[in-house]
Amino acid sequence: MYNSTIKEAQNAGSYTSKFDGSVMFKQEVLLEDGTNGEVSARTENKWKPGDQVTYTKSETQWGTKLKLSKPGQTYGGGGGGSDDSTKGIIASWAVGVAMQVADRDAPNYDQQVMQYARLALEARTSLKREVQP
Repeated sequence: MYNSTIKEAQNAGSYTSKFDGSVMFKQEVLLEDGTNGEVSARTENKWKPGDQVTYTKSETQWGTKLKLSKPGQTYGGGGGGSDDSTKGIIASWAVGVAMQVADRDAPNYDQQVMQYARLALEARTSLKREVQP
């Protein structure tokens, strides 16, 4: 993960998510560190110039995709987090990874996402046992 500040942000349209049918809004973002790419959000105009962000980026066949969050942002309402919210975060990670590799144009896209997400979770569990403290 990297830290930067948004230098420019402009709307790039919207689309309906093939995964859950929700409307997603796209923005083209340029960060002060020179990174640029597209970010999706459930709310329009979510990111604005001057916002400090923590981000990850991935190169896809559709260009550079960014995932932005505010520094120190926690999910699930803050606090220590419950086992259920931790499981939700891990599941969301697996789905995100799966969506990056699944074929969006395939008629069985949803099944591909689920299959790849399960593979990511299995790999995570297996590798976690191999990590030395």
